[in-house]
Amino acid sequence: MTRPLTRDGTAVMGGRVATGRELIVSSVLILVRTSLVALARRLVVIRPRLILIARRLIVI
Repeated sequence: MTRPLTRDGTAVMGGRVATGRELIVSSVLILVRTSLVALARRLVVIRPRLILIARRLIVI
């Protein structure tokens, strides 16, 4: 398979350049992911307290 050449003789680069919209979406996804990681860490901290509460409820 041959690559098409541009007028000045340089090869066309494979792949595509990310558009501004794709960059915005990817940055938003990164922010969402970091907030989910922070939330997961909080839940890990809360979990032992919930286990203690559940044990008390079972005793009652």
